[in-house]
Amino acid sequence: MKKIISLSFLFVFALNSCNNDDNISLQPENTIENTIKGKWFYYAEEELDEHGNIDAFWDLTEKECNSGFIVFQDNNVKLEEHADLDEDCEKYEIPGVWQYDKVTNTLTIVDEEDDYIVKGTLINVNTQELRIKLIQQGDDTDFEDWNTHLVFKKAL
Repeated sequence: MKKIISLSFLFVFALNSCNNDDNISLQPENTIENTIKGKWFYYAEEELDEHGNIDAFWDLTEKECNSGFIVFQDNNVKLEEHADLDEDCEKYEIPGVWQYDKVTNTLTIVDEEDDYIVKGTLINVNTQELRIKLIQQGDDTDFEDWNTHLVFKKAL
């Protein structure tokens, strides 16, 4: 009799467990595009030597004004914000678009107002850092012999 009660209990428990599985929400597929989306602070532009060591470093942070960031949104919408330290951190926004091309592994960012383009090969993207090797910055496309990286961070 104890076996029947135990087996009945296990059977009811197993059925109840299966029912709860139906309530699990599916997580969106973790794609590179989903990892790119979000708010990224400008961190640096780095020139690397042939061994991958930093040869030159340009600090792009705007810590004093809590600005200098770019937001990659759904539908390839881009919003960028910078501040003018000389004007009491007056902020200005630069709307535009972004696109990630899986085939070429290229991230392209375009400002709406003047069609300024920043384009690079994606080197790294994770929850902390977004790094591209520059291919184009404005009209400058002469990056073939250079190993220049544009680096964004989730937090400064």
